[in-house]
Amino acid sequence: SKSLGDMDKDSELAATLQKMINPSGGDGNCSGCALHACMAMLGYGVREAPVPNEISEYMTGFFHRHLEQIDSEGIVSHPNETYSKFRERIAENILQNTSKGSVVMI
Repeated sequence: SKSLGDMDKDSELAATLQKMINPSGGDGNCSGCALHACMAMLGYGVREAPVPNEISEYMTGFFHRHLEQIDSEGIVSHPNETYSKFRERIAENILQNTSKGSVVMI
């Protein structure tokens, strides 16, 4: 992955991912780590991302948290979503919200 070194882009993408992953805002716990893990796992060179062997754990943990929140709020926008689909959706969102060529998939 490559680091873009652009704090504005980092913030913009972080905000976009936060809204997508946790639309209601929730209590905010773990969101920073999960956000960095999502971005790092998808090849977006984010500073202070979890080390590689922790990324999968963060991602799967956050995916389950995401499903629990959907259940608790009665949201059915992504029913029966699998982990791979969740990751694809994050990837699509990143690609839609960054300039072409700035995201390196891993």
